[in-house]
Amino acid sequence: MFQALSEEWQLENQEHSMPDEDMLQLLHVVRLGIFSDIAFTYSVLGDYQSGLYVANSNESLGTTSALTNYINDFLNDGQRIRELLDISEDSTDLADDGSLASRFFSLILPAARKTYQNLLEKLPEVYTIQSLKILFSDFNEPESQAIQDDRLKTLGVEPTKHVSLFFYRILETISDDDFLNEILASSEAEALEPIMRQIQILVPEAFDLETQTWEPESLAEIVEILQDALLQYLVESENQEVAGLANQFSGLIEFFAQSLVSGSRFEQDSPEYHQYRLELAQAILQSWPNQSRAAQEFDWTKGFVLKFQGDAYYRLRDHEKAVSVYESAIPFLIKAENFYESEYRYSKPEIKDFVQQVKDIFGFLIESLLVSQRLSTSLSAADAYLELQIPSTAKTRYIEALTLSERITTGAFVYRQTEQSEIHYGLARAEAMLGNQDQARASIEKAIAIHEDSFPNESVSGGTGILNLGFTYGYGVPYKGSINASFKFEAENPWLATNAGQDFLVERRCATVPQYFECRQKYFDFYISWLLQQHQANPTAGFDVMAFEASEQAKSFSFRRPDSEVSAQDRFSPAQSLREIQAAIGDDDTLVLEYFLGQEASYLWVLGQNGALQVHTLPPRAEIEAQAQAFYDLLTAPTGRVRPQTTAQAGAALSQTILGPVANQLGTQRLVIVADGLLQYLPFAALPNPNPGNLPTASALQGEYGSVLNPLLLDHEVVYLPTASTLVTLRRNAPLRPQPTQELAFFANPVFNHRDLRVRQVKLFPWSRPFSSSELANIEALYSAIPATERELDSILETNLLPEDKVKTFFGYDANLRAAVDSRLGQYRMVHFASHGIFNSNAPERSGIVLSGLREDGVVQAGLLSPTYAFNEMNLAATELVVLSGCRTGLSQGHIGREGMTGLTNGLFDAGAERVVASLWSVRDDATRELMNRFYGRMLDPENPIPPAQALIEAQRSMWNEPRWQTPYNWAAFTLQGVWE
Repeated sequence: MFQALSEEWQLENQEHSMPDEDMLQLLHVVRLGIFSDIAFTYSVLGDYQSGLYVANSNESLGTTSALTNYINDFLNDGQRIRELLDISEDSTDLADDGSLASRFFSLILPAARKTYQNLLEKLPEVYTIQSLKILFSDFNEPESQAIQDDRLKTLGVEPTKHVSLFFYRILETISDDDFLNEILASSEAEALEPIMRQIQILVPEAFDLETQTWEPESLAEIVEILQDALLQYLVESENQEVAGLANQFSGLIEFFAQSLVSGSRFEQDSPEYHQYRLELAQAILQSWPNQSRAAQEFDWTKGFVLKFQGDAYYRLRDHEKAVSVYESAIPFLIKAENFYESEYRYSKPEIKDFVQQVKDIFGFLIESLLVSQRLSTSLSAADAYLELQIPSTAKTRYIEALTLSERITTGAFVYRQTEQSEIHYGLARAEAMLGNQDQARASIEKAIAIHEDSFPNESVSGGTGILNLGFTYGYGVPYKGSINASFKFEAENPWLATNAGQDFLVERRCATVPQYFECRQKYFDFYISWLLQQHQANPTAGFDVMAFEASEQAKSFSFRRPDSEVSAQDRFSPAQSLREIQAAIGDDDTLVLEYFLGQEASYLWVLGQNGALQVHTLPPRAEIEAQAQAFYDLLTAPTGRVRPQTTAQAGAALSQTILGPVANQLGTQRLVIVADGLLQYLPFAALPNPNPGNLPTASALQGEYGSVLNPLLLDHEVVYLPTASTLVTLRRNAPLRPQPTQELAFFANPVFNHRDLRVRQVKLFPWSRPFSSSELANIEALYSAIPATERELDSILETNLLPEDKVKTFFGYDANLRAAVDSRLGQYRMVHFASHGIFNSNAPERSGIVLSGLREDGVVQAGLLSPTYAFNEMNLAATELVVLSGCRTGLSQGHIGREGMTGLTNGLFDAGAERVVASLWSVRDDATRELMNRFYGRMLDPENPIPPAQALIEAQRSMWNEPRWQTPYNWAAFTLQGVWE
């Protein structure tokens, strides 16, 4: 294998001096890295089932086991460790030279072995749990997600817990009397005996092995003992310089030592946590040394503690004290930068040389860290000044932060641009408060422009980054290829993380994908609100049109693949002008209703082909989404389906909120809905009509809902668009579309996993050993088989509405991703997918339709038709209609973005589709089959064919009028996006 690698990568020294056993382990690391990368890439792309097979495969588990055994053997081989650490040249046993160093390592190694022995063995299980967590989070199943959290906790693989466990193992070893007596036999350790005896007493009750957590008070006492011992050792050093530095840094050492304890006492980011850190910082600052020469030379270190104190005040919302402390911290942080740039004149030459070497190697990183610390302080101070309504000082600090951001080395931190967008957003708010409206507009437009180009760009593959593996390819150039690998637990992948967190050196904003979209939301929220405020002051200046076009810009963004230089926005449907959108509407009988949900207020724009643009102010986003969630839950939950009065009341309240201001204008026009936030997942056709015209039929009145609910679909054809600008692009592309040569491609009943009775075996690769039945029993099956979907279009396929030779069915193993991205699919006028699917509101990359995840020979394959595949691989050049009949929404907790439902729809539009019919929730097989047959029957009626939008609404009306099908759950889930003719 090494020879093969050498030929591919032209590795230097192909004969390699590394022992064969060590070379084998390097290859194990390479193999494990490849398996981890494949598994996590599947996960990040939403292909969870395939990822679970990789993580639980014999190849992955066998490689992990072999590597674990090697590490355990290595930790037990004193000679090899001695050679690695060069502790003693003439000793063959790690502890036989009697030195305290040897005894120390003989203490460390057993602790390390006991702590980390199970770590590698549990990597596949960790992956499985992490994948399920993501899955259940996407599917909005918090109870199932909590179960996975509990499973993960029992494994104890989080970094903090491993540090805690490692610390405990060392203390546990010390607590053993035989070992303690042996250590204390050394004359070097006499001074340690009181300390070690105290720790020996505290250890047994201090750590809970089951939960791998410390009892806070006992831990605090142990940390204090060790801290005092270290400081005493340093202060009593014969080197006066070391003693002086120890005295100066004592406060900083104590602060960080006690900060470690705070994590075991309080929940992170809780008020209690911040209050504790605040009091700790205050206590440290009160005892800070001020007299010695070293104290004066190194007093810049106080700036870090002051910043912690300011952050605590800010998070406790005491902004007045926060700005006071931040202002005190900034001069010290400036001194820290100056100290780094100067030479420390009191150090010995060898220390100076060492410091210079550190600067030469890590200088760019250290400087960026110091600058970022000051930048974060200035930015937080500016935010606090705004909260205190002091915009002039806030502006000064924002400008300072902007200048500092330019000093951060481009490659050092991914947050440079995101911080700059935050700074310009703050400047816009400050300028608006100061009445400088031109500057406010310029700043918010700058924030948006920077933000557009700063999508989190870490690699999609690699998942949570358990193993970092790097390959540098030689491509035939000798000595250019290389391999490197390292373990890195819980690294932040922006596609998976929910927050960027804060540590001692860096606070990042907008760094993860959810945060990125939240920041985008607040920028456009401010911008649109500001424009409409200007409109009120100057109604004829066109600010209302600018606000509408800004709403289009906010919605037109589609996520950019981190490894792609071309965004979906550039490729398909950028925001268009109001004039172009009105021209694309095409008739006087259509009304476009576009929503934007903001924090303080929401807005509804109304436009038709002719007439002035109208804008109405609605309640804040939280109020609207609370009403929408209540109505959605009643439509979809089993209890809601039999509570018509309650459902109708919830719908009426929501209808009054979002349609009430335009009720008198609706008439019987076609309504084109451009929704926002949670409204994207709402079937407007099921909303009570605030101004109904048609009365329910006699048959409708016999149903449970007929007498209490008069839905919009009775008076209106309801169509949806991801943005109004999409209509412009679809119209422009229409003349260029080829004519379809085939009629219908029908995908149904894919083979998802090993629980399917059609599956005889499962293999990771064609050459792999099949999974045994016992191995498969332990692998979660994420999707159930859906054989009924093959009959979804029976009544259509059994008629003469479509010529038999113009229809192609893809059932079972044939319903796979290869068939979906085959260019020949673009010859079909209609493409129908009857399968599981999800619109993911929080992670748009993981939206899609689930197709066969196994080949007929049992080999695992990718199975998710995601936006990525739609953007890059699908060809629907002649396809007029795509139907996604098995989808469900992925409503995330606390964040409903604009990117989930529209992600896959935009991908299909980009591939060439003119219209997309999709379901907002999973509907019963019989109800789906009934609606689909009525829909296709009306659309394909040989005597009177009608457009898809009209066919869908008529099919839904017909089900409403029949008591058996009247419940909105049966028909309201299906919506049509795209052109309506």
